[in-house]
Amino acid sequence: MYIIISIVSLFILIRRVFNCNISTEVRPGIPKIYEAGLTNAIYYHKIKLVDHLWYEGYGIVKINNQSIIERVKKEGHNFIILQGVKGWNMAMLAAKTGMSKDTLYRMFSSKEQLIKEILIDGILEYQNTIERISHADRSYPDLFLEVIVQFAEFASRLSMENVKTVLLEYPAIEEEFSQAQNRYFNSISVFLERGKSIQYFRQDVDIALLIRIFNAYTLHFLKYAHPDSIKEDLKMLADYLLKGIINEPKTT
Repeated sequence: MYIIISIVSLFILIRRVFNCNISTEVRPGIPKIYEAGLTNAIYYHKIKLVDHLWYEGYGIVKINNQSIIERVKKEGHNFIILQGVKGWNMAMLAAKTGMSKDTLYRMFSSKEQLIKEILIDGILEYQNTIERISHADRSYPDLFLEVIVQFAEFASRLSMENVKTVLLEYPAIEEEFSQAQNRYFNSISVFLERGKSIQYFRQDVDIALLIRIFNAYTLHFLKYAHPDSIKEDLKMLADYLLKGIINEPKTT
């Protein structure tokens, strides 16, 4: 009898998946099976229905749903910030996001893959921001200050201490991380070279050295300054570099 009920329930479930608009949002503690009007017989089953679609105890989860993937990455990033790299595991992340560990591992094959994607996505996000600023229709000095602020936010989000721990724990990540970081700095270099081409900067300015200077000061501020003052400190540093710190000699 139980087998018959299970088969009927599975048939109803498949029909509802393909014919009804069942939400893919994961809501812990609200069994979707009751919302879909299905019987208890299939509630504790875990059955692959179609590619990337699994039925679990609390509902239907599409593992290629981008909004769910982004939410998992966001929570993973929060774990890294609050607990470091070693202070959490995939089971804790699964509980935090309201899904089973099995589903989480179907999205990300390992904790290493998840952390790699979090790091690479973060770098790509700021690279795209720098390129968007570069093409904005505003004065170059205004754009330059905005790039400096974004540079500070990038360094703040990509905590060097956490990155160092990640690369020590997962050395296989380093090559892709370095490539992404180089692309980010290349975008900044292109923007600064534009400053030379429009004669905003002196022609003998070493762009690579300029980036290293800002990187060093940013890391210093991140380590010693109050978080709320980092952006303003870097703006002031940029102002000192651009305008100098020596008064113009008075003419008589």
